[in-house]
Amino acid sequence: MEQGPSLLATKTAKLAIRAGVSVVALLMLRGVVGSLPVLRNSAAISDSFLGDTLLSPLVIANGIIDTAILAVILTIGIRLGQIIRGHGERFAELGTIATQSTLVVVLILAYKMYELPAACFFVGRTELVNLNTNNASGSYSDFIRVWGQLISQVNATVIQNASGDTLTAYQQLALAVFRHPPNYYAWSFLILIAIPVIGLVPLVHRNLDSMADLLSHSAAALQGNALGADEARPAGASPVVSAAASPAVALRSDPAAMSLKLIVDKLVKLKMLLDAGAISPADFESQKQRVLAAPIQPDANSADPEDFIRLKAMFESGALTEVEYETQKQRALQQI
Repeated sequence: MEQGPSLLATKTAKLAIRAGVSVVALLMLRGVVGSLPVLRNSAAISDSFLGDTLLSPLVIANGIIDTAILAVILTIGIRLGQIIRGHGERFAELGTIATQSTLVVVLILAYKMYELPAACFFVGRTELVNLNTNNASGSYSDFIRVWGQLISQVNATVIQNASGDTLTAYQQLALAVFRHPPNYYAWSFLILIAIPVIGLVPLVHRNLDSMADLLSHSAAALQGNALGADEARPAGASPVVSAAASPAVALRSDPAAMSLKLIVDKLVKLKMLLDAGAISPADFESQKQRVLAAPIQPDANSADPEDFIRLKAMFESGALTEVEYETQKQRALQQI
């Protein structure tokens, strides 16, 4: 079942608010967890659990929360794709674009979020102790060399018993070692990110017009909803004060009913002005939505076959979308 632009914009806005609230709540939880002394001052997990690693309860807790954040973002992206596909067959591929774009964003965020946990897991304490500073090279050579000198007299047991800021320093050293070429972690994510990006390129190129059309309709629908909310006032409010506060809203009353012929005439004039460059595409869209919102006169003589043919011609010229054309046609047919 196809959805109108107003319904699409409303659902998208609600989805964005829900996603924002969920992500902000999880980020706040991450901040609270990171400030807990029992986690901040904890040492690395012992060998009996994860072996020779630098993983600490704080790193694991942050990794779990980050996973929840990524799950929320991915779920929102999938839901957004379903909403867009429900807007009409013409926009079906735009739903796929939204889903794949969300997947790309999730993979980019995952690369940063999981880099430290991966480094703490794959770079062991023994590897730090045996770090060969003479072979250090690349952008992290100075960093590794300095830290190698600092821990030259340190053994794996001392690193395991380290906690708080000291353990954090060892974890950052492990991250620097982990980034040293060849960085298999970065290459793996590069390949994973490239797969959906390659699929997005032809989809975006093929649906540029549909994307512009959908965005313009959604913006127009949101603008219309905002104007409608401004027009609605409490029962006891003074109409004089309302008109003085917003003259444009006071002048914009419910549009008078028009015949289908008059509606098509106005659309044709707007299209001619757009083609002549007298008005901008944004002006055309806003005025078109105003005309399309007008009720159709409930009179059998207000529409004849020629008016329906002209309406179809407006659709074929690209002035009307498929949804707008079908909606207007059905409205006119109901009034006959």
